[in-house]
Amino acid sequence: MTITENSLFDFEVSHLVEGGIALFALGVTLGTLIGAGMTSAVVIGSVAALATYLVRHK
Repeated sequence: MTITENSLFDFEVSHLVEGGIALFALGVTLGTLIGAGMTSAVVIGSVAALATYLVRHK
């Protein structure tokens, strides 16, 4: 490999690594949002069910 090819290779590898980190961060963010959405949906569902139960059994 010449110096030019080597630096080009390094540049491509660093681009791939940065892209991978960006995708990973995006995946983590989406996963967190979906997880939080699931959690809040469960909480809201439980509260709604409890409220319905309490209203019906008064």
